[in-house]
Amino acid sequence: MLEDAFLFAEKAHRGQMRKGTDIPYLIHLVRTWDYVKQMTDSMDEQAAALLHDVLEDTPVTLRELKETFGDYIADLVESESEHKREERPAAETWKVRKMETLSRVHHLAQCEGSEPYLHITLGDKLANLYSMSYEYAQRGEELWKKFNQKDKGMHAWYYGELGAIFQNYFTDGRAAVLVQEYFQYYRSVFGQDGITKLT
Repeated sequence: MLEDAFLFAEKAHRGQMRKGTDIPYLIHLVRTWDYVKQMTDSMDEQAAALLHDVLEDTPVTLRELKETFGDYIADLVESESEHKREERPAAETWKVRKMETLSRVHHLAQCEGSEPYLHITLGDKLANLYSMSYEYAQRGEELWKKFNQKDKGMHAWYYGELGAIFQNYFTDGRAAVLVQEYFQYYRSVFGQDGITKLT
């Protein structure tokens, strides 16, 4: 299953690079998978981690995903997918999309049986912060110019709010260790002030 998910994702994302870099997008998917693998032995969750952006960033449809990998994996992927509103400029819809994500993650954190969904969300956002921390060390404040949202404070708000949810939900086990890694990367980019506002 994992090999099938990897090959499906590689084909769907072929030619895509991480925004503003020459790093193949597949690297982000593998890093997300690695984080999810550290939290769970579930092959369904690990496959969904590899596939988590195919609905959001490629022409793959939900129906195609269900036919290939089944309803559960497709549901995990759909839950992690933003509604892009491609008819409008991405910068214009950035905040509403992030607020929708925060609302979804907050809701999941209140519902029984949501751990698989939150594993994938934590893996994805942790992989994002890992990359952000690496690039910030190389480029400094120039980093924000590549994003649709160019206000560093807005990114600090978004990842800070997510971090607070993860911290409250994952209180023990390997996932809790990864939440601490999340905050290490957050702190390296946004500073200690962002952390103290969360607690």
